[in-house]
Amino acid sequence: MKWWATSTSSSPSTALRCVANEYRRNGIAKALIEKMVEVCKKQAEPVENITLEVRESNEAAIELYKKNGFKTITKKKLYYSDGEDAIYMVRCIL
Repeated sequence: MKWWATSTSSSPSTALRCVANEYRRNGIAKALIEKMVEVCKKQAEPVENITLEVRESNEAAIELYKKNGFKTITKKKLYYSDGEDAIYMVRCIL
């Protein structure tokens, strides 16, 4: 699992790369999202939103993010180097 967050003003952006197949469906990604929200809420400067991009074809990840409070905002056309579109999602945490 690779994960990191960056912050620009009031909206950190996440990079949750992947969970190895043998560890999927065990709550690891959910726990990481919850921890990220917890850390964002404790920042000296308020973090209002968490944003992310996810491959349009990654239905499992999109459902995971939706279940964890992320809303689809728009589609970013040709976002990835292979030409695939990205779904841009946001979660308000205030």
